[in-house]
Amino acid sequence: MDVDEADIAVLNEHLMRSKELFESIDKSLFRISNKTQKASSTIKPILSQVNQLTNDKKEVEKGINLLSEVSSSTEKINNFENILNNPIEVVGFLKYLNVLKQSKELFSTIQPKFKQFKGIIYNFEGLIERSESKVQNYLEVLVNMDTPQLIAQKNDIRMVFDYFENQNDFIMRIFLKARSKKIASQLKPYEQSTKAVVRGANIPYERGSNGITKYTDVFLTEIHDELELLNVCELSPKLLDAITQEPMFKYNEIITRYNQFFDAPSVITENIVLILEILDNLQRFKFELNKFNINNHEFNKSLSIYVYQNSVIFKEFIKSVVNRYNNVSKITENNSQEIVVDIMSKLRKISEFRNSLLELIKNFALGDWVNDQQFISTFSSVILDSNNGKPDSEYLLSSFYSDVIDAIMVNLEIALKNASDPSYKKSTQGFILIKNLFMLDSIIKRSKELFNSLGKLGERRIEKLRTRFLKLFLEDWNHASFIIIRGMTDIATQMAQSQNNTTAGTGGGPVSNLSSKERESVKELFKNFNESFEEALLNYTRYNFGDMGLKNFLGGEVKKLIANTYFKLYDKYGTSDFTKNKSKYVKYDKIQFQKLLDERL
Repeated sequence: MDVDEADIAVLNEHLMRSKELFESIDKSLFRISNKTQKASSTIKPILSQVNQLTNDKKEVEKGINLLSEVSSSTEKINNFENILNNPIEVVGFLKYLNVLKQSKELFSTIQPKFKQFKGIIYNFEGLIERSESKVQNYLEVLVNMDTPQLIAQKNDIRMVFDYFENQNDFIMRIFLKARSKKIASQLKPYEQSTKAVVRGANIPYERGSNGITKYTDVFLTEIHDELELLNVCELSPKLLDAITQEPMFKYNEIITRYNQFFDAPSVITENIVLILEILDNLQRFKFELNKFNINNHEFNKSLSIYVYQNSVIFKEFIKSVVNRYNNVSKITENNSQEIVVDIMSKLRKISEFRNSLLELIKNFALGDWVNDQQFISTFSSVILDSNNGKPDSEYLLSSFYSDVIDAIMVNLEIALKNASDPSYKKSTQGFILIKNLFMLDSIIKRSKELFNSLGKLGERRIEKLRTRFLKLFLEDWNHASFIIIRGMTDIATQMAQSQNNTTAGTGGGPVSNLSSKERESVKELFKNFNESFEEALLNYTRYNFGDMGLKNFLGGEVKKLIANTYFKLYDKYGTSDFTKNKSKYVKYDKIQFQKLLDERL
């Protein structure tokens, strides 16, 4: 056997052994595969059970933990419930609210976890809702307190608003409704007294008899208190508008009733003081509302109607003055004083409401209140004195007062002229007029508001009347004075003609060498003067002055007029030789004449 064959034989032998080995390995692998399959089919259920047990163990552990948490939470809930079921006053509001906050926090934590424990969740939620209702009820009790008490509880109020932050509108409605109701309850007792009542024509309204002032005072006090409350509770002052809405509605109803009551000139005339008193309060109220930035449209509308409707008081007052004289069958010195005092008393009373009068008169033109055209030329207010353009309200009011005074005195003058009593000669008429004007002026000077409002314009108007009436009063004395002036002028003319001297006058020193004609003229002059003077003096002594100031004033006016004139007559002819029986004509020398005037005037 050659080498190659030997190699082949060896290789073949090796291949055979390898085949046998591979066959043996294949059998072994087959057996392993079979055993592995058997093992797998046996182990798989066991692993599944193990995994299930593991999962079950985890769930059990979770359940145990959940039960532990439920148990812990239930204990907390029980503690919260024990507190929250008590009255707030017992627990204390701060503690109660803190527990309620903690309860809400706990509820938000456990609600998603404890879904299967519905009983616990429902009961806990119910507890919180009941507790919040108690807090709301507590708030309602608080906000119905008087303001000073509520201010003392400001921290509680603030805490409630903070707690219900997400429900602020609801809580705010509780607050606003209660505060508005509180104001209404405070005002209710005064509402009845605000009603205007019809009185008899001879029963004048007394200021303060109507309850509008008290009602307005209480309302403003309440608004001030509410503003203080809002400030201390750190709430917006703008809430005042909402708080006062209902009380303002009631206030507007009262104004509307007034507007309905003052619906006729006769009612307005008899209630001017009441009208002004009401307006005085409405203006004061509006001023305060503006300070609080409260702008109530209905109130502004009602106020505008009130002002427009009652602006007629100026015309009606002037008309009432005229009617007062027309209703007197016969004017006398006594009843003229009663009329003047009555009218001036009313004027003085209404002058106390200066702001209201200025508001009512501001849209008038000068003299609009003068009803009768025949007096337009008499009442000088229709002519704008030294003002340029439209006069302001102060000037208009002064002019109105002046026109009332003119209406009083001019109508009295007309009544005296028309009087059938023959004793009412011009000088007597003048005396009555001066006496009434003097009394009228004294009333003005005792009234601060009336005096200040009249001002310089009123003073000038009164002075015009005084000058006018003084001229009437002095008519007798003017006549006596005129006799002297005319007589001395005539005698001087005679003397000038006899001496061919056209420049002779009434002045100069005593005369002498009078002609018989001139002597007779001097006698006639003294005689006529004495008669006129004594008649004037007799008439003067009949006057009832009633006031030393008036007597001194009129006596002074008479002296200024007559004394100097008589002294000229006496100096010229009193010591002349015009008669042998001088005492018959020259009854008084200058000293005697002055003494007579001082004693009798």
